[in-house]
Amino acid sequence: MAKKAKKKIEEDDEYKAFSFPEFDVRGFIHHELEQTSATGIAVILALAVAIASWVLTSYGEGAGLTTSFAVISALLGLAGAVSLPFLIRFVREKAEEYRMGDWASLIAIYVFLWLGVWSLLLNLGRS
Repeated sequence: MAKKAKKKIEEDDEYKAFSFPEFDVRGFIHHELEQTSATGIAVILALAVAIASWVLTSYGEGAGLTTSFAVISALLGLAGAVSLPFLIRFVREKAEEYRMGDWASLIAIYVFLWLGVWSLLLNLGRS
């Protein structure tokens, strides 16, 4: 019984000795501002590629080659997703500090925005 009580007192001392590490507010804000500018680049690229994909697909519908031009448009969008990290590294000097999750979120934003705008533009013309 005495060993259990002594062990509990030691655990309480460890618990009381714990303190959270200092939060680097300045570093956090700089990182988030950097991510905001990279997200802006991803959004602009997604919108540009979505419009280009829509133009290609619409041209293919008019020429009777819908499937071929839709595949080319899809490949154009995927090429944009692959080139996005290279473009951001070229434009932003602090891109080397990005973590894997930062890149994954930027590519996900690009892909979903590109697909959403492309499909929206294709469906607007069919009313």
